[in-house]
Amino acid sequence: MPFFNAAWALQPGNASAYHGFALVLTERDENDIEAEAMFRKAIDLPAAPAGVYLDYARFLILYERYEDAIPVLEAGLAKAARSKPDFQFGLVTAYEQLHEYPKACELARQVVGDLKDFKRDAMREFIGGEHCRTS
Repeated sequence: MPFFNAAWALQPGNASAYHGFALVLTERDENDIEAEAMFRKAIDLPAAPAGVYLDYARFLILYERYEDAIPVLEAGLAKAARSKPDFQFGLVTAYEQLHEYPKACELARQVVGDLKDFKRDAMREFIGGEHCRTS
């Protein structure tokens, strides 16, 4: 935590410092209310990196806040350079959990080839499942 405190003190507009605070608050302190506040502060800053959006969306998905996760994933996807498939995987997850199967299946078919390992396998299983056979 001292590293994040120093980063914040030196550059209070540094989104990565707030991102780091959010991760520490989530993982170490299990303080999800404060963690969410730090995630929001980070993404409100203009230079917030895509990873902040991805971690915040994962946080929201973990707490089954799929509708909240979608705009965060979409905003992060627009900023992402290398991690686009991770954002798309998150969007498929959110749409599937909201029972928006046509959207989830269409996106899954588009992204499956860009995914690696277990995410690719999970996407293939989803595409082959009952929801995508009818969509």
